[in-house]
Amino acid sequence: MAKKKSKQTGAKDWKKKSWYPIIAPKVLNNAVLGESVVSDVAVLNGKTVRLSLMTVLGDIKKQNNWVKLRVTGIREGKAQTRIISYEVSPSVIKRFVRRRRDKIDCSYLCVTRDGVQVRIKPFIVTRNNTSNSTLTDLRAKVKDYLLRAAANTPYDDLFNNIIRGRLQMDLKRTISKIYPIKKCDIRKIIHIKDGVEVDKSLIRAPVQRKEVPRKEVAPKPVVKTVPIKKVEEKKKEEVKENAKTSN
Repeated sequence: MAKKKSKQTGAKDWKKKSWYPIIAPKVLNNAVLGESVVSDVAVLNGKTVRLSLMTVLGDIKKQNNWVKLRVTGIREGKAQTRIISYEVSPSVIKRFVRRRRDKIDCSYLCVTRDGVQVRIKPFIVTRNNTSNSTLTDLRAKVKDYLLRAAANTPYDDLFNNIIRGRLQMDLKRTISKIYPIKKCDIRKIIHIKDGVEVDKSLIRAPVQRKEVPRKEVAPKPVVKTVPIKKVEEKKKEEVKENAKTSN
């Protein structure tokens, strides 16, 4: 038989514990996600929290978008977190799958500019059925875009662009040149590991604008305008003089 703990020992253990608020990263406006009570701070390291973006951002449109965060350390008595995954509910994706439409569902390993490896899973639906060659071109364009977008963006900024929908809008605008797109979204992005080498060939060099010397524009000639009434009066006088000469 296991011995039951007395109420006094349970109260002493509870007094040793402390409350630590869990803070979201800057991407989510440093919002307070909740509190956790532990006796040892080391227990919090590595703890994960999964919640809907609606509860963090206060936007009802984000109720089907979920993020998973991991506690990375304690600072000033607060548990700091980092986003490790973003996901769209499968029920939302099913709404766009219809007849006479083609679906592209891929998965790519990408490396961010600061050397973090992530797996990005895009979801694309065309407006109508199309040929296999067009679908192949769309997949190639999506892969090239995501690899370059990740290589030119830090880890936190990449999640921020996906959460705000900026990357999805830019991707849709890019691939719509090949074929009209009904829906373009990132259904999942997962953190894999840190310290991965970035393919430098994917990084775009910063655009340097050339300074073009300004051309000196000659001043426009001043044209004197004559009032319409004076012009009409002159014409009447000319008509009268011509009539007199003719007589």
